[in-house]
Amino acid sequence: MKICEIRDEYRNISIGFLIYDDKTETCMIELSESLRLEEAPVFFDSFIKKGQYTVDPTWSTKYMESRVVPPERQNIRSILNKLGMQAYHTFSLLMAGEGRCPQDDCSVRITLAQPEWLRQRHLHRIMAATALAGYRLFLVFADGQTGIVSLGEYIKTHRQWHSYLRRSEEFRHMRIEAEGLCLAWDGGQKLVYDQLYAMAKQTGLDAEDLKHIICDVTTDTAELCKKRSVSRQYVNRTLSEKHIPALKKCGTTNLYFKGEEGFPL
Repeated sequence: MKICEIRDEYRNISIGFLIYDDKTETCMIELSESLRLEEAPVFFDSFIKKGQYTVDPTWSTKYMESRVVPPERQNIRSILNKLGMQAYHTFSLLMAGEGRCPQDDCSVRITLAQPEWLRQRHLHRIMAATALAGYRLFLVFADGQTGIVSLGEYIKTHRQWHSYLRRSEEFRHMRIEAEGLCLAWDGGQKLVYDQLYAMAKQTGLDAEDLKHIICDVTTDTAELCKKRSVSRQYVNRTLSEKHIPALKKCGTTNLYFKGEEGFPL
């Protein structure tokens, strides 16, 4: 993960931070909430007007691309050779030129310092996520809160999600990217953490509650063997004969709901 400050060198003010995930090549921009419309680069005008200070990956990537030489440039091979680059890579080009371009006085440079407002905002990052029936998400956030987000209506009104109305099983194939800053699906759809935090209906449970619940209502093969002084083979055979499915299979150790006297239901 690379964190870069976007700074207006002429006004000597911080515009915000560009966050780049090397693993997924996901880019996100966090604008400073103190940034006024007249100070913001034109690219961010529409976001500031809407009070939207977290820029989604699609538009963040477009901002990054707008500040580097395009791949179709006639002499691109010569440029890459001079920079010692084997292939075109947007973020590497951005860093090579410090994100400078003729349209404004901004630079984009890697920094180790993070302001308090950014740390506070990132307390809404997604730490865990699972898809539920009815196009719902159960989420655990970095501040310890948990919530359920219903995306049924959102999917109906956003064209890029329409395929999920017909193939709901694909909705479950999502993953956390950029260290919790967004959720991504195989079809290229992405939702930003702060948007999900705002949409979430709080469950009244925090992350610690969730840990206690999971520990109290589940058991595994190893625990059953220890409590009953029996072998794994005995446990597996007994549960198979009773048609008790495992919640999760992890090699030789399976996870089950805890039933009477600690034995699975």
